[in-house]
Amino acid sequence: MSRTCSSVVLIGFQDQGNLGLGYLASVLKRDDYDVSIIDVKTNSDDILQRIRRDKPIIVGFSLIFQYYLSKFSFLASFLRAQGVSCHFTIGGHYPSLRHEETLQQIPELDSVVLFEGEQTLLDLAQCLSNKKDWRGVSGIAYHNGSGVTLNTLRPLVEDLNQLPFPYRPFAEKKVLGKSIQPMLATRGCPHNCAFCSIQEYYQRAPGKRVRRRSPSNVADEMKQLYDERNAEIFLFQDDDFPIIGKAGRRWVYDFIDELDRNELIGKIIWKISCRVDEIDASLFSLMRDAGLYLVYLGIESGTQSGLVELNKRVKVSDNIMAVETLKSIDLMYAYGFMMFEPNSTFNSIRENAEFLRTIVGDGSAGVIYCKMLPYAGTPIEQSLKLSGRLRGTLSQPDYDFLDNKLNVYYKKLNEVLGSWVTGPDAISNYLNMLWHEVAVLQHLFPDIKGMDEYSASLQATTKKINNKIIMTILSSSISYEKQGFLNEKVDEMQHEGRKIIDELLDRRNMFIYHNKETLISSLLSNVA
Repeated sequence: MSRTCSSVVLIGFQDQGNLGLGYLASVLKRDDYDVSIIDVKTNSDDILQRIRRDKPIIVGFSLIFQYYLSKFSFLASFLRAQGVSCHFTIGGHYPSLRHEETLQQIPELDSVVLFEGEQTLLDLAQCLSNKKDWRGVSGIAYHNGSGVTLNTLRPLVEDLNQLPFPYRPFAEKKVLGKSIQPMLATRGCPHNCAFCSIQEYYQRAPGKRVRRRSPSNVADEMKQLYDERNAEIFLFQDDDFPIIGKAGRRWVYDFIDELDRNELIGKIIWKISCRVDEIDASLFSLMRDAGLYLVYLGIESGTQSGLVELNKRVKVSDNIMAVETLKSIDLMYAYGFMMFEPNSTFNSIRENAEFLRTIVGDGSAGVIYCKMLPYAGTPIEQSLKLSGRLRGTLSQPDYDFLDNKLNVYYKKLNEVLGSWVTGPDAISNYLNMLWHEVAVLQHLFPDIKGMDEYSASLQATTKKINNKIIMTILSSSISYEKQGFLNEKVDEMQHEGRKIIDELLDRRNMFIYHNKETLISSLLSNVA
């Protein structure tokens, strides 16, 4: 039977290249469907015009977390109001874990694609394009008139190597002219951190929870991106890079061999994310020599009680040892840190601040922290719900600390340190950018002059900034707990913060200017 239409439009965030949508699109394209991927941040009128042009059988929305539920709800309502009548479906973590709530909040939807959706979306497209009843497709949920029907869940993809490489229509980001591409080597995570929904997401559907692509499959994709798109920086988005146990070490050894076989060592660099108890000096030294340049650590807390609350199953000393190990082998690191979590106290805040002084007091990385958010499907969300502490809205869930004074302090501290740590234009964001540039310069621009001096200067400045932030947290937490006020002035901190950012950027721009000929020559040689 010939198809009546073979176009599909997928809509989602494209900030770092949405590989989830990329895999969905590549499977559809392999079956000769025309696929357009649109960034959800695109103007609604422009999205409408794209849809009217493509005349798709399906508009698929990619919603990862419920914090963006209202944005997708508005867009779906807008498109329907403008006469778009094709099948609307949605997928991602939140819709998969909360399909009934999603269908209720976005009534314009026809279906929800649950969990891994490559084959499910293809089956849905085939039914619609051939004018067959789609309601029997495995792996979907939908309104049935009186309620919600949940079809048989589709098993997780068993062999990731069988999937085509993800479609990448997005404009790649660049650092100093060097192209960046996201990568995935695995799906799933063997750990069960209390703040994360990954475990719940992958264990609800039948099939093996954690799967790896073969090292050769991953390296071949990197080689293709290097050859065809001049990609030299690869950011692995795996929740936990495959380095656990003997099988993990074997995978890494084989991966390094495959990079060598593809003649990529010395030409590319790559970043991974992992746990602190997976750091091993000898293994990571081999990875560093094969291009690993940045390790993101899920540290999350500097107190033992916090680590227990978050179910990290490590000790504070493990966190410190991991950072010290990476420093000893000259590997740059970044980290996640939830200074504020449901059971935080003024004492734990100060203990966390002292921990940050221990790991970044030398200026090796900037101070960062956040408040743990109760994502749908996480053990923390369930615990807060059972204890009656979960509040907020469906799309903006939140909680209060046990000490009401800490609730007020958290807000006031964010005002004081907004321009330093927590705001969109905070100093911490600029430090992350500048340190990332340093790593790229060190690895991909070996002829840069004055690199050691610039790096030392940035570290000294980072150390000074870190000390200011840590001392602010320590002093303000004491004064607010005992006296109910903060001595720090918001306007003064903002003014000082803006001044520091200007100085950082001026120094950086001057350094780049003095090396402009070397940078341009290197970039031109790569093009040639």
